[in-house]
Amino acid sequence: MSSSKYYKGHIPWNKGVKRIHLSPRTEFKRGHTPWNKGIPMKEESKQKLSKAKLGKKLPAVSKSNVTRKIPKVSFPEKLLCKKLEELNIYFVPQYPFEITLVDIAFPDKQLAVYVDGVYWHSLPGYKERDLRANNFLQSKNWKILRFSDIEVLTNLLDCITKILEELNVCTI
Repeated sequence: MSSSKYYKGHIPWNKGVKRIHLSPRTEFKRGHTPWNKGIPMKEESKQKLSKAKLGKKLPAVSKSNVTRKIPKVSFPEKLLCKKLEELNIYFVPQYPFEITLVDIAFPDKQLAVYVDGVYWHSLPGYKERDLRANNFLQSKNWKILRFSDIEVLTNLLDCITKILEELNVCTI
């Protein structure tokens, strides 16, 4: 008779038994208290731990690589960048400029191009942030072009033409 088979009327040996997992990952999640909770650490153990920590090198942490997120580039931005690359026009994508992140920047000509999502940039918080960025860039003598994502998707050539006009480059 095999123990893994189920027989009609036979009650399994583990029916109703609660399983207790004592692995390090689940021990504290299931309400088990650790064996050393409430027991103060000895001074000797504290010194050993501090010596062990001194020997390890911690990675260099700067403000820029902790707080700054990698921006996501939207599909309309990618389209605009691809078209500009085809025309051999130098630009810098995702250009960090003090308080703002310019979607497409032309630092030599001091031109900032933003591709705004219609939904997100119609919200009050985003409108204020966009206005702050515009005022800041204008105070630094930068020109600003803002296109909606729908505008880029439907009239890509018109957007490119406006950019080229601002750059004083021959139009398409």
